[in-house]
Amino acid sequence: MMTRTVQLIVLSTLVAGCAAEPEPEPITITNGQGEIAGEVTADSVILHSRLTTEAVVVDGDVPGAQGVARFELATSDDFANAMESPWLEATAEGDFIVQTRMAGLTAGTRYVYRLRYGPGQDNTRLGPVRSFSTLPGADGATTVSFVVVTGMNYARFYGDGPRTGSPEDKLLGYPALETILGKHPAFFVATGDNVYYDTPREPRAKTISELRQKWHEQFVQPRYGELFAETPTYWMIDDHDYRIDDCDNSGDYEPSPELGQRIMLEQLPY
Repeated sequence: MMTRTVQLIVLSTLVAGCAAEPEPEPITITNGQGEIAGEVTADSVILHSRLTTEAVVVDGDVPGAQGVARFELATSDDFANAMESPWLEATAEGDFIVQTRMAGLTAGTRYVYRLRYGPGQDNTRLGPVRSFSTLPGADGATTVSFVVVTGMNYARFYGDGPRTGSPEDKLLGYPALETILGKHPAFFVATGDNVYYDTPREPRAKTISELRQKWHEQFVQPRYGELFAETPTYWMIDDHDYRIDDCDNSGDYEPSPELGQRIMLEQLPY
């Protein structure tokens, strides 16, 4: 009788030990707006991305996705001895944006980086490999080719009908971005009017969701993603991407100076 009891206990233990592990939650998150490397110096960079559910505009906007992410940074394409940022939370309050500054880099060096992201730290995927080069530093001297742009008016570009190429080509975004990429600049300098809050004039963007939407539709363009995948950036804002045309910090109208500054610091790698 005792022997039979022992056998039953052992059998029960074996069955319990063979229970299948729970399947990981399907990852429906993506990095639909790509990544941006900003404010590169001789020894640091700011890395920036936004988690989304889509890689296209849906009902006028690019929906964000809550999750976690971290950046992985290395000097070799196999990511040997990679540096890792802390885990970052993508939340609705921060527009599902993740951003971090990576320091301790070597001057005049090409780096590769990628975003690891997902609904939780134990269930992630890797995004595509991106790259940038650090500046040569005060002790270095080298020839540098870079590009300076302004006036990226989404509403005018898409609202006036096709200007060049086919309608399908226009869906890829501004053709000038492809031309810039072909020049392989060391970096990209945006001197303002990166979006137009006041175009069209009615309705113009005033609320936080309306301002954010302007950046989403811009950065989801495939040609932006391709350019920023290998070109680091420096950003300024002007009037149209701060409040309205010819604005300053005065005037009792929306968006307020405080909101304009908040969105600038949120949407760009400063």
